[in-house]
Amino acid sequence: MEYKSRTEVVVSGDHEALGLAEPYRIQGYSGSLGEYLEQLEWQYRAIVGEAGIRLWGMPVRAEGGQAPDGRDRLFWHLCTHGIAAHTEDSRALDLMRASLLPRVWDLLERLAAGDPRAFWWRESRAHGRRSLHVASVEFGLHVVLRRAGEVFMLKTAHPVVGRKQRAQLMNRAARSWAAGHSRRDAFLHHGWRTTKDPPRTWPEARHAERWQWA
Repeated sequence: MEYKSRTEVVVSGDHEALGLAEPYRIQGYSGSLGEYLEQLEWQYRAIVGEAGIRLWGMPVRAEGGQAPDGRDRLFWHLCTHGIAAHTEDSRALDLMRASLLPRVWDLLERLAAGDPRAFWWRESRAHGRRSLHVASVEFGLHVVLRRAGEVFMLKTAHPVVGRKQRAQLMNRAARSWAAGHSRRDAFLHHGWRTTKDPPRTWPEARHAERWQWA
């Protein structure tokens, strides 16, 4: 099966004004649930390798091992939800979250192309690990990756529901940029250098008031 750019496959729906990919909902799907999940897994495989997405010259790959059914644990993580006390094996199927896989694909392709509708920033975690965060420009979708050698490992992706949650995520991005963690020079300084310059997706001056820069 040929892997085309996700933006060539489907661009419409409730994000039509932004040109972002429409969720692949099960409503109206004529096949079984199993067949629907196979279609989602095809899209997942595109994201983590088959579509050839490269960020700053580095490919995107999947983090984690295999589930008992042979599928990647990350695939099931992206299609399920749970609370902190749950294990990966006790999470519940979440068809709304699963339907966003084409939007995850679309968003990462837009980041790779330098599209300003894909907004990125960096955060540091325990043991000095740095994660790359990507959000759609309206902050309705949040994707997290980490760098491992010369690849970016996809860790998770989830919808951001509600104004409060979106505002909190926007503030996280703003703090990163205000602290200089996500500027182009800082990005290159910390070893993320490639033969290609990073795409120009940082906020423009006219966004200063919206992002509450100092």
